[in-house]
Amino acid sequence: MTPRVDTATARPSRARVVAVGGLVAIGAAVGVIATGVLGDDGGRRLDALFASTNGLVEGAKVQAGGVDVGTVERIRLDAERPRVTLRLDDGRVVRRGARADIRLVSLSGQLNRVVAIEDGPAGAPALRDGATLGRERTDQPVEVEDVLATLDPATRADVRRILRGARRATDDRGPALAASLRRARRGLRATSDVLGDVTADGAALRDVVVSTAKVTRSLAAAPGTTGTAVDALSAALGDAAAEQEALRATLRELPGGLRAPRATLARLDRQLPALRRLVADAGPAVRAARAIAPEARVALQGAAPVLRQARRLTADGPAQLRALVPLLDEARPLLAELRPALERGGPILDEARVRMPDFFSFFSNWADFTSNYDANGHGARVGLILPPVPNRVASPDGQAAGHLERPFLRVPGSLQGEPWTGYRSSFVSPTGATPAATRPPLREVRP
Repeated sequence: MTPRVDTATARPSRARVVAVGGLVAIGAAVGVIATGVLGDDGGRRLDALFASTNGLVEGAKVQAGGVDVGTVERIRLDAERPRVTLRLDDGRVVRRGARADIRLVSLSGQLNRVVAIEDGPAGAPALRDGATLGRERTDQPVEVEDVLATLDPATRADVRRILRGARRATDDRGPALAASLRRARRGLRATSDVLGDVTADGAALRDVVVSTAKVTRSLAAAPGTTGTAVDALSAALGDAAAEQEALRATLRELPGGLRAPRATLARLDRQLPALRRLVADAGPAVRAARAIAPEARVALQGAAPVLRQARRLTADGPAQLRALVPLLDEARPLLAELRPALERGGPILDEARVRMPDFFSFFSNWADFTSNYDANGHGARVGLILPPVPNRVASPDGQAAGHLERPFLRVPGSLQGEPWTGYRSSFVSPTGATPAATRPPLREVRP
């Protein structure tokens, strides 16, 4: 039943209409003035919601058709989703139906993303300043490592099985498939013609509506018999509406889901030449490594005992070194007291070291000339005969007779015909022949 409306009270007065119209005009004028005064700040702004903004930074480029048209002004979280504010250049207009994608410029870094704007269809209304592109109108790049990670051995085996099945299903069926496509094309054309005829026949549609109204009135005349059917039909229509809404949401998300793999495959296709070049460049190195593999295997097998010993040494060495710490602590005071004695006895030790061969040669010769026996069986008597020494100076590195000058010492090895004239350069004592500027400093041994 249609309710009655009091037209006297429902119709607004002319004065009220004029007042409301004036307020609307004033608001529009203020908006225009504010847009001209406050909005002219170097271009429009456009917000975009993304699922992820990995690699995108503030200040990154905004491009359309590969041409720079703006920059990324701000990145922030909005209800746990990244919201990116794009600042477009002066005069740049984005139409309804536009898309915003985060694209990878190159593989040479991590922060090398740009935002690519794909404008809406020509003739579509322009988006207002500050408009937002929802999640269904945005996309982000799929990382190459994520794509490669999906190509595990099991996945490759499944793909091979699918391709083999498809090949078996289509082998020798080319003509049949072509005929099916031709018949489907004729059927679709016929369906299109039928729909066109139904749409064009307005009178027939009106007859259908009138007939439906008659049926509805007939059902209303007998509510008792049709109530149950109407309730069941209402429930069925409600379920169908819910399913239709879920199907509509799925269809809205389907283009984005299809575009992402397609874009990923396109990017992967662009990277394939570089991958092929990498494989070609690595070929010689792989062949060289394969050629030396037997020698490397033998070397590794031979080095195994040494590596095991080194491992034991590195495992046991720290404990053994720590065990020496108490000994070193006890030896440090003794070394401090022993150092002056060693420094005083150093020259003696140096001289004894270089003259030790001559010393042992003396005892060897002594044993030779005292090893004979006389007629009575006694050891040969030794008599030292000191003939007059020639009155001349003998060279310290020779064997000629004569007297030596101070310090009355021959050069080591002279009596054996091998004089060592530079023996003092081997002295290690602080007071030896080595100059103080070139002698290594004495260091305290510490654990």
